[in-house]
Amino acid sequence: MKSFILLIIAISLFASNISTKDKIIMMIMDNIYTSEQKVIYFDDKKMAEVFSKKYEIASSCENSNFIILSKKTELPNKCKEKNIFVLRYDLLYDIPQGFGAFFFKKGRANIILLKNKLKKHGIETSKELEPYLEDRVW
Repeated sequence: MKSFILLIIAISLFASNISTKDKIIMMIMDNIYTSEQKVIYFDDKKMAEVFSKKYEIASSCENSNFIILSKKTELPNKCKEKNIFVLRYDLLYDIPQGFGAFFFKKGRANIILLKNKLKKHGIETSKELEPYLEDRVW
């Protein structure tokens, strides 16, 4: 009986192949709201594959209403005014349309959500994200 329970525990631990980073991004996406259903475009195909189990994924930024960028990418003009979230701190400067970022600094996870850009894009957040709301990039 003990070996059966250990087997179940081991299977459940290995069954979740979602990284901590992905779980945090999912938490952020679950706690932001617009009037539209979320359709997300990723510049990272592996991330898109992981997130496709939970969200509707677009094959191009033109067909999305949220864009998640992990690297500096030249977006088509049609995409530049969409809801852009970045996965590196420096991208908040490089992509000024971005409404927020998630990144690791000194081994710690950091989330920044810019109030003025959230308001501009009509994005609301849950109370869970309130500690991450900032007036400006620091």
